[in-house]
Amino acid sequence: METSVESKRTPNFTKQEEHALLHLVQKYKHILECKTTDSIQNRKKTNTWATVENKYNKNFERIVFRTATVLKNKYLNIKKKLKKKIGDERSGIRGTGGGPYNKVEYNDSENLVSEILGEKRLGRQYSKYDDNNGK
Repeated sequence: METSVESKRTPNFTKQEEHALLHLVQKYKHILECKTTDSIQNRKKTNTWATVENKYNKNFERIVFRTATVLKNKYLNIKKKLKKKIGDERSGIRGTGGGPYNKVEYNDSENLVSEILGEKRLGRQYSKYDDNNGK
């Protein structure tokens, strides 16, 4: 006899929900993006994600309830996709063969994550001799 546990999938995040999440992360970035991993800092991060969950769900209580884990995973996925795009852009710039490289376009969510993390954390380092200067 097979028992199947049906897990209900929540709807995808809307752009509005994504932006609200990123603005909350930006507000608490000093805790959530801290590289320290001791027990005190980890407890602060867990409590802060719970705060983000409460504030997020107050704004979107009619749509769908999102747990702190779901919100954290969404943020980490956006961050991971951004870092991959930046890596692809960097490899395109360094590619040989001459000619212009393919410019990578970033959406609003990715631009907001860039602001949260800062250019150095993303591995973007521009030369003062580069004619584009990161533009």
